[in-house]
Amino acid sequence: MKRILSACCQLCSAALFYLAACQAHAESPLPEVTLIDFATGQQISTAQLKGQVVYLDFWASWCKPCKKSFPFMNELQKKYATEDFKVVAINMDEFADDAKRFLAEIPADFAIYTDPEKQLAESLKLPGLPVAFVIDKDGIIRGRHIGFNERKKQKKIQQIEHLIGTP
Repeated sequence: MKRILSACCQLCSAALFYLAACQAHAESPLPEVTLIDFATGQQISTAQLKGQVVYLDFWASWCKPCKKSFPFMNELQKKYATEDFKVVAINMDEFADDAKRFLAEIPADFAIYTDPEKQLAESLKLPGLPVAFVIDKDGIIRGRHIGFNERKKQKKIQQIEHLIGTP
């Protein structure tokens, strides 16, 4: 009986931790840090993303769900290209060559950046990869999505359409 009670307590604790992680940054401003454009090496501040709705995704080449998320992000960028919307993906690989091989296999039709000092990743307390944030035009985080699967796509689309004002 003690083992069952202990297991239930552990399960409840894990569930509460997960729920807290999901809501950890909702309604918070996106921290201002400098990112590096993967293709050009140019610096960009996250403050420059204000004025548009942003789907901000953290990924790595070794992450299997990340591979599944890239076609979805390509679709988002294409579908909302005429809106004030941008997909931004931040690569978390230790070595740039790993990301280059990934992108050669699964091209991205959206902006790819690196966070060399991992400042943004650390400040957002990423629980793993992939993790995506939906950010409004004022730079406020309105949604956090841990992992990627087909069932969750519609919720992400609804959040984006709500923020860009598309019915």
